[in-house]
Amino acid sequence: MILFSPMLQAPPLNSIKTRSRLQKPGFSPTPPQGALFHVEKQIEIDGVEMVVLENGVPYLTERGLARMCGIDRKVLNRLAINWKEEQSKPRGKQISDLLLQSNYAEDSLYLKSDHNGIES
Repeated sequence: MILFSPMLQAPPLNSIKTRSRLQKPGFSPTPPQGALFHVEKQIEIDGVEMVVLENGVPYLTERGLARMCGIDRKVLNRLAINWKEEQSKPRGKQISDLLLQSNYAEDSLYLKSDHNGIES
């Protein structure tokens, strides 16, 4: 599971890799419903796990974001999975406000991905 992190920004649109992919006919930064993002590169630095998706977008994994936030991964997992209910609670409202400030208004807090043939 890859979670959105407002601290990470997408690569600049003028980068060669991003520009070439965005210019391809039919390219969409979001795969069709039910499709998985494919992890192109995954690394861990100081215990923070992060990935670069096939479309060039960097993301923190659930484990990496939990470590950066100083919370247990399971807490973050429950929050993400139950987002529809959690966003109406005080903590969820604060998180939702921060996400909106970062121009994130998706219904879900995570993207399903494929890494080495395993869905996560």
